[in-house]
Amino acid sequence: MLQSSAQCAKALLELFHAQGERAAHLLRLLEQEREALDSGDLAVLDATAAGKGAALVELEQLKTREARLLAGLPFGGSATPLEQALSWCDAEGDVRAACEDVIQLMVACDRHNRSNGLLVQQRLNYVRRALDVLHNAHAETLVYGPDGGHAHAGSSRLLAEG
Repeated sequence: MLQSSAQCAKALLELFHAQGERAAHLLRLLEQEREALDSGDLAVLDATAAGKGAALVELEQLKTREARLLAGLPFGGSATPLEQALSWCDAEGDVRAACEDVIQLMVACDRHNRSNGLLVQQRLNYVRRALDVLHNAHAETLVYGPDGGHAHAGSSRLLAEG
């Protein structure tokens, strides 16, 4: 258990710096992932996927350590233990600034991750549409002829030019 506000400030500052380092690493991975998506580099995509998973595990472990630290404080059971801890131990505002830096990095990570996810979803939809066209290319389509009777028509879509 932390005995003084200085110990609390030091412990929180160390945690936020570690979280910031991991979040900055995750952001770099997300940027690399976007470049790999743009260039179609599957090896880099595989590497970034593994790296993202590891970075997220590390961030979760740091967040768990933060929660334990806050729970050990006299006001740890309150609805806002971080705010109370910052009020108690952060007279200079250094800990709050480090915490806000982490929040900004995580917001940037979320934004990049969503953007990458949208790009992947768009490409997946394109591939699905292309597969639908290919699967239906040889199927005959039943249509109505000029006289109102049934007629068969092949696909008029151009699949590729040689």
